[in-house]
Amino acid sequence: MISSQYRGPINYSVDIIEQGKNALERLYTCRNNIDFALQNAADGGEVPAFIEERKQEFITAMDDDLNTADALAALFTLVRDINTAIANGAGRDTLNACAAAFDELTGVLGLVYNRKTEALDSEIEELIAKRTEARKNRDFKTADEIRDKLKEMGIILEDTPQGVKWTRA
Repeated sequence: MISSQYRGPINYSVDIIEQGKNALERLYTCRNNIDFALQNAADGGEVPAFIEERKQEFITAMDDDLNTADALAALFTLVRDINTAIANGAGRDTLNACAAAFDELTGVLGLVYNRKTEALDSEIEELIAKRTEARKNRDFKTADEIRDKLKEMGIILEDTPQGVKWTRA
């Protein structure tokens, strides 16, 4: 039996699919940023108040006849809050609380994914370490040369306050 609340066909377009893909990528990026920040975080921190607030918003939305639109809004507000905490140098305990809340809420919606930890070969790791040392010694010419060499090898570097992040091109 079709519900009396049927509202017509599903709105579908390439733009909507692209928006969904970008939103999912934003979630993946946030979770990867938490992992990266944890590698370089100082001990300490506390569970931020925004975690309980976002969880409550999420629960309220889901209790409202599975209002996934509002639940996703709470999730993306959590992403913004986590990104702000990372930018402000959150400690290890804060980041672990953020990771747990993120994983819990995305898990409810089935947005959990296999996070791959990709390792670099020793040559690339050595080049990144040499570049980091060159930057520390203010030898920017050498650092730029190493960055260019890594780029040719398919490794893109991003300097962040938490350290150097790399991605494959």
